[in-house]
Amino acid sequence: MLTRRHFLQATAAAGAALAVPWYWNAPAAFAAGSPNLTKYLDRLPIPPVLDLRAGGTLRLTVAQSTTYSFHTQLGPAKTWGYGGAPYLGPTILAQRGNPITVNWINTLPDNHFLPVDFTLDWANPLKLPANTAPGTPTGPIPVIPHLHGGFTPPQFDGHPLAWFTPNFQYTGSHFSPPPFTYPNAQPGTTLWYHDHAMGITRLNVYAGLAGFYLLRDQDDTGEPGTGLTLPKGDYEIPLVIQDKTFNADGTLFYPHAGVTTTHPVWVPEFFGDTPVVNGKAYPYLEVEPRRYRFRFLNGSDARFYHLWFDDGAPVPFYQIGAEGGFLPAPVPVTKLLLAPAERADVIFDFTGLAGQTLTLKNNAKAPFPGGGAGRIPNLMQFRVTKPLTGKDTTTPAAQFVLPPFTPLKASSATTVRNIVLVEQEGPNGNPLAVQLDGKHFADPVL
Repeated sequence: MLTRRHFLQATAAAGAALAVPWYWNAPAAFAAGSPNLTKYLDRLPIPPVLDLRAGGTLRLTVAQSTTYSFHTQLGPAKTWGYGGAPYLGPTILAQRGNPITVNWINTLPDNHFLPVDFTLDWANPLKLPANTAPGTPTGPIPVIPHLHGGFTPPQFDGHPLAWFTPNFQYTGSHFSPPPFTYPNAQPGTTLWYHDHAMGITRLNVYAGLAGFYLLRDQDDTGEPGTGLTLPKGDYEIPLVIQDKTFNADGTLFYPHAGVTTTHPVWVPEFFGDTPVVNGKAYPYLEVEPRRYRFRFLNGSDARFYHLWFDDGAPVPFYQIGAEGGFLPAPVPVTKLLLAPAERADVIFDFTGLAGQTLTLKNNAKAPFPGGGAGRIPNLMQFRVTKPLTGKDTTTPAAQFVLPPFTPLKASSATTVRNIVLVEQEGPNGNPLAVQLDGKHFADPVL
């Protein structure tokens, strides 16, 4: 049987092989040139938690900040965030079976600070023509939040054409007014929310529009004495890994020069030269000598990560979950592969490591798996320097009996269709578009 992970690995390899001709025609995609930063100066930020396990309604603004710094040695950058955060957003904590509603409020300014390619099929609220010069003001900025991995009704799912600008002055063809309802009718798992606006998703997420959404259930309650005895509270930490490139003044760099004359600004894949975890470049985290639960998210545009905890050699840990919730059983691993938007739920045991320092490392090539440029080998540090505050009563990961895994039911469909995904290339081998059975995004479904 072809497992999901084998499928991802196989399709990633196939996609990379198809795209090889343009890897080396696109130096902007690897735009290296960030200032040389001292590693492990800044403490890892932990996003605040909004507890909606009992259900309820939440109001989250989408706003711009001009004071956020990604590193002590960098100046302030222009960034976007949710719910008052200058970058990223709070972690939303929800409970299976308890719906929540969210009022998303767009307060962004009248012009995008990252380079928009007007030749792309993008939200384009002012309907500016495709030959509009790069750098021309875009007008009000469209956004549409998407709960990634959520079982969500279509009108609340963040369709790329459901975008809206501040005060709903302009809206997309699939727009449904907030509040959005999230039923939380699925097993507990690691979800995330991010912007999904047509043609500028990569820019809006790069600017900061992303956050964790942790769904609890009867097995993963987050409360002492109930469900599985997992690390919780201060010992359950979300980690979103991204790659950035910075200008000399600390502001965000994103390529302004594309790889085709058809799309003069857009680059098919962007790879930054500096890792950022929870919004800080090369951070450190002080931990106790006990078990921790880390919720990993790859929030990068295109970069894969092949991760391990290193104290001179890879240190074993356990993966207990992925996008759909818990795995059938804990899996002992020494390395973890994450594709863009992929999540992993892991248990790492720092017991017996008091006084030691471990580094989270990465050796994935960019582009993955066959590229040879743009590597970022060191991501963050874990310092086992905090005293143990009490007995660790969590169950060792190897002894976990995880909830039964319910496979998908066999389909009752009587019609089977083969759908072909094809990348359209220009005369120089650079990609122009991706189509399903030769159909563009807006073409009708047959």
